[in-house]
Amino acid sequence: MQYFCRTCIYLILALSFPATVAADQLTVSYFERPPYYLTTKTGEARGFLVEKTKKILQTADVDARFISLKPNKIIFILKHANLPHCSIGWFKKPEREVFAKFTKPIYQNRPLVLLTAKQNKAKFKKYHTLAEIFADNSLIMARMSSFSYGSYVDHLMEEYSPASSFYSGSQAALLHAIDTGKVTYMLVAPEEVQQMIASVKRPPTSFAQISLDEIPHGNFRYLMCGHAVSDELIGKLNSAIDTLSSKAD
Repeated sequence: MQYFCRTCIYLILALSFPATVAADQLTVSYFERPPYYLTTKTGEARGFLVEKTKKILQTADVDARFISLKPNKIIFILKHANLPHCSIGWFKKPEREVFAKFTKPIYQNRPLVLLTAKQNKAKFKKYHTLAEIFADNSLIMARMSSFSYGSYVDHLMEEYSPASSFYSGSQAALLHAIDTGKVTYMLVAPEEVQQMIASVKRPPTSFAQISLDEIPHGNFRYLMCGHAVSDELIGKLNSAIDTLSSKAD
């Protein structure tokens, strides 16, 4: 099993990097989720959290190569690879702390908003809380199967088990399902709404955002690193995060 894991890891990295990358080179992965992280047509890693990470690495004087991978491949590498590897923008959860190290937070999401088709907005007028919406089984939520929505919303999901339809891939698939009437709504960070609507090539007026006062600010996002990343390097990254944070203040 260990041989199989190592083989999978090296295949993933070999297909993604030039042969000149050293075994001890820090790799930084991300998955395609604009506007946080994306790959340009020329193959460059971009997105506002990618740019923030680049500044952190530059401040810490750490050289790194960026790689785009699916979320499950990132988790696999962090669990099994004996290679220095970090990934951008993950939530810190107890089950992840078993196999990964986390830096200080690099960003905090704004409160989630409910996104629905414009013609469905009236269905939510009688509700004032997310719990009430989750309790209505006629309202079907589009969900990403491999993502956390933050501790507050995740707890409500466990308690109410809202009617849901699960999707993998990009968030645009969820919005497309709303647009075609397959589901009623989704929860999304407001930072993502404009990019998502543009990706499905629909006018912004086709959708409606609903804010719920009860929803707190989103979870902090971190650099999540494998155990092959030394505590010394984590310390350098944390110092850089502190330096950039103080400049922003």
